Amino acid sequence: MIGLVLAAAGFGHRFGSEIPKQFQEFEGTPIYLHAFARIALFTDFQVIVTNHDQADRVRSRIRANPDWIDVQVVPGGETRQESVRLGVRTLPPQVTRVLVHDAARPFVSPELVERVLGGLDDTQACIPACPISETVKRIQGRHIVRTLDRDRLVLAQTPQAFQRDLLEEVLEWASQEGVEGTDEASLVELMGKPVKWVDGDPANLKITWPGDLATADRRWQNRAVNQI
Repeated sequence: MIGLVLAAAGFGHRFGSEIPKQFQEFEGTPIYLHAFARIALFTDFQVIVTNHDQADRVRSRIRANPDWIDVQVVPGGETRQESVRLGVRTLPPQVTRVLVHDAARPFVSPELVERVLGGLDDTQACIPACPISETVKRIQGRHIVRTLDRDRLVLAQTPQAFQRDLLEEVLEWASQEGVEGTDEASLVELMGKPVKWVDGDPANLKITWPGDLATADRRWQNRAVNQI
């Protein structure tokens, strides 16, 4: 069975608002709910890990949908990594594969979810990623240090898919060793285990900056994705 951990416990400092980005609304629906509704269809069990002060509100919003009565809403930890760890621990034991998705990515497509899950057929960890079209520079202060080979670089996205045993192992290892990764796949890499990548989706926008919300609104109005 497949479980979902929706990471919705961040504070989104870069967004520059008192309301974390995942709780901002477009088309009258919080961003995290757009993300959740699109990916929940592919999973058997779902956990939303959210901010302590938003947990009751999220729980109430979820319970308003009769199809989501069994969805678990749990308060997160001090870091995204700890929040995901708490989310995975909440999943029932029959879940053997786990999708971890950013609540700030509301445009995840069915094709992308299927592609990532299909990647688990021959590996223990699979993520979506997009090739880089721009020239990438390494900097130091205001100086360019080096031009990187973009043919050997990709931009990682979510949802990221894992065999549950591996995900639990790397999260426990990271907790005990005090290791912090930028995403769950980076922890797998740090443990020396392989991570497969499949084609990501340029439309799988992550809301990070205030301008991204305007982009999301335009994309919605243009019907780039199906309505919830």
